[in-house]
Amino acid sequence: MTIRKMTPLSASLLLLTPGMALSNPDPAQFASTAFTQEPEIVDCTLEDGSEAKCYEFTAAYKPEALEIGPFCPTNLDETGGVWDWDGEAAGLYRLDRAFFEMLADQGYRFYDENGDVAISDPGSARGPMSIMPA
Repeated sequence: MTIRKMTPLSASLLLLTPGMALSNPDPAQFASTAFTQEPEIVDCTLEDGSEAKCYEFTAAYKPEALEIGPFCPTNLDETGGVWDWDGEAAGLYRLDRAFFEMLADQGYRFYDENGDVAISDPGSARGPMSIMPA
């Protein structure tokens, strides 16, 4: 083992030398179904031109078992996604009975007397449901 004495000048130079940025992602913290291949460590070049070791993740477009939707409930007893309402009482709302009733109080009614929510799906042959004003 070699021990070298460090002079104050060499210690100062060491402190002024740019260091390596350290980031240690843990692939175990991702859903395993999100990857199409096991994550691996590869050589990479950073924006500043320095060389480093990086994780390479190959992800699926949609992980298995990820359920998407429903975005809009079919009736007031169901719960859908979220909506960023920018009208009166603006905010981020869950699409549920309380939200649709708040809109109806403001003059925007999207459900009928049975509580069925008006849904228009441009990708289907079904047109929008006709709702009478509140």
